[in-house]
This record gives sequence, structure tokens and C-alpha cells, in this order.
Amino acid sequence: MLRHPETVTVVGEVRDVAPYIEDADVVLMPSEQPEPFGLVAIEAFARGRPVVGSAAGGLLEIVTHGSDGWLYPAGDAEALARVLAGLTRDQVSVAAAKARNAYEDRFTTDRYAAELLRALNLIDG
Repeated sequence: MLRHPETVTVVGEVRDVAPYIEDADVVLMPSEQPEPFGLVAIEAFARGRPVVGSAAGGLLEIVTHGSDGWLYPAGDAEALARVLAGLTRDQVSVAAAKARNAYEDRFTTDRYAAELLRALNLIDG
């Protein structure tokens, strides 16, 4: 049962997540199966949205718990509820700025290109 229908929207699987991320304060990723990369988390960070997600798969490499988002044990609905219930607007605001900074520091195409060139230079000697 949804207790706060005026503040929570459940949309299920969608092809274009951008409009939903734009409208969200926090992006929830309660995947029980580990996501190998976590593209939605990176899309959320690009838009300055922190992530609350399962501590599994790619999210472990993307989200820094308590900084740019929050992680909880996969499949633990009570832990998820505790994380969500404990969030304040100030925490979300600070995490949103850190999420955007994490995107700029780690996930832009310029950053990937620079890392690729660095790796190729190491191979080339």
C-alpha cells in the first residue's frame, strides 16, 4: 500500500527516464538483481539527483553512501524504508550537489576520453 500517494509516483519500467529524473528529488533504484553498470544512476547524477539504491552491482562503484546517495542491502525493504524515512530536505540538497560533482569528476565523456587515452598511452609505452 502506498501511504503517501501525493508525494510518491511509481511508474515502473520506462524507455526514456530523463523526464522522470528531472521531476524527482531522489532517484530510487531498488533493484534486487545487481545492475552491472547502473546507467540510470549516472543519468541521475548528471541531473544533480542523488540515488537511493541497492548495495549491489554497479551501484557500489557509482554511489558513495551518505555523500551523493544512499545504499541499503538489496532486498531489505525495511532498510530501504529506514533510509527514506530518515532523509531530510537539507540532506537531499547537499547530496544533489555532490551527485552533480561526482558526475563532472567521474562520468563525463571528456573524462572517459582522457582515461582511454591514458590507458592507450600505457599500452603503447
